[in-house]
Amino acid sequence: MEALKPPLEPQTRTPRFPPSAAQAEFAGEPLKLSRTAQNIRESIRADFHLAPVPDEDIYEASEGRVLTRVHSYRERDRAIVKRKKKSHLKKFGRLQCEACDFDFLEQYGERGEGFIECHHTKPVSDLQPGEKTKLSELVLLCANCHRMVHAARPWWTMEQLRKALEH
Repeated sequence: MEALKPPLEPQTRTPRFPPSAAQAEFAGEPLKLSRTAQNIRESIRADFHLAPVPDEDIYEASEGRVLTRVHSYRERDRAIVKRKKKSHLKKFGRLQCEACDFDFLEQYGERGEGFIECHHTKPVSDLQPGEKTKLSELVLLCANCHRMVHAARPWWTMEQLRKALEH
């Protein structure tokens, strides 16, 4: 007859990944987790049971519910964006979209001063932790052009964006 083996010692292991934001937020709070999960389920059900809309002009929608959204995002360095704007301003004397030439200050006056978005030509999602971004990898874009670059994958290059603006 085979002898019984002693139970294995509990092994401590280092997790491969740090706890997610969701795990950290809900750790030890099962009631909060349950309520959030219920809100998510109700939101999904509501989307599946939309009544037909007889007239688009009179359609109303309930909005403003407080939802919890937990996700990871890539770190950005605001200092490099400020340097890009400063460099561009010094070189061109104004901050304009590098694709369509839109100038927020010219269009909106004082309210538009210094306003422009900064696009990474090398996607931040492709960067490895600690990898550096160069000023030459940043492009100043108005909100519309920036939105068009990111409207669908694969994202447009600056050449593709400028070509689309030609017609």
